[in-house]
Amino acid sequence: MAKQNNAAKRRRKRSRWGRRPQIGAQPGAFVLAEPDTPVTARVFDYGPGRCHEWEPTVAEIGPPPSEVAVRWTDIHGLSDRSVLEGLASAFQIHPLALADMVNVPQRAKLDLYDHNHMIIVHMVRLLDSGAYEFEQVSIVVGERWVLTVQELEGDVFEPVRRRLRDKLGNVRSMGADYLVYVLLDAIVDAYFPVAERIGQMSEDLEREIISDGGGDRSDLNRIHALRAELREIDRPVRQMQALLSSLLRGGQSPISAEVSVWLRDVYDHVLQVREQLDHMRDFATALMELQLSSINNKMNEVMKVLTAIASIFIPLTFIASIYGMNFEFMPETHWRWGYPAVVVLMVGVAMGLVVMFRRKGWL
Repeated sequence: MAKQNNAAKRRRKRSRWGRRPQIGAQPGAFVLAEPDTPVTARVFDYGPGRCHEWEPTVAEIGPPPSEVAVRWTDIHGLSDRSVLEGLASAFQIHPLALADMVNVPQRAKLDLYDHNHMIIVHMVRLLDSGAYEFEQVSIVVGERWVLTVQELEGDVFEPVRRRLRDKLGNVRSMGADYLVYVLLDAIVDAYFPVAERIGQMSEDLEREIISDGGGDRSDLNRIHALRAELREIDRPVRQMQALLSSLLRGGQSPISAEVSVWLRDVYDHVLQVREQLDHMRDFATALMELQLSSINNKMNEVMKVLTAIASIFIPLTFIASIYGMNFEFMPETHWRWGYPAVVVLMVGVAMGLVVMFRRKGWL
């Protein structure tokens, strides 16, 4: 029971359909998150020679002024309607894009609009406790600005913020599309620890099944839980692969040809995660077959013992049934040593069968 409870706590569960407006609602309607999730905002105004990090008010949220090279506005929380409507007004976000941003979860995708482009991806984050959680991240890209909207506090973008503050790499000397690449790269890199965690769980489960001989019902439940977790992590990875493929095809993609060279590396990383997950899926199938084989072997051992016992008692039952017949002219029934002789005969037959079964390896 403790193993099942631990497996249930490994990830934050969310309804399959998440938050959805009522049936028949007008297009662009959205449902706010619970009010106990606060909304926070942080802005990075940066260029080759400067990086200014500050927390704006709703009125200050918007595209950068002319003296700012690139602005990254990072929003956490989806519970304040005034903030969301302020974002839509300041960045000219289409009502359908705003609805996709708030009504989570959505499928990872790239939507092209007149004034900006919106990218929806799913972030998987490994927590310090060993659990992991899923979260939708909406990235809106405009001219010289990037807007990211997340469901909750906590993300995998801290290395990106450190690179901006300390001028590490070339992110401060590039445009908004390069920042999008860096954010997508951070999300994809966060898939690896989760995949490795599930792989370690698979190996531990295999060792336990082999050590205890299998046949335990709890092991079977843990294998089913493992396969469910693989399906859960495989969904955002597959969608990310399709999204990156769309971004790399060019056309109306917000990613320039110069940045596409870097983005191909992210695509390669997604393929590596996919290969790991495919390997673990095959491994989970092998674990299931190993468990079922162990159960069948144990059942065969039980059936072999029962068959041997039945085979031993069949001739004894035959002898007892003969002398259980109440015929008058049965010479052995009037013989003084008849009963001991029959008992000795039955014991001898039983011992002979046991010896024969042992020599043949049946017992």
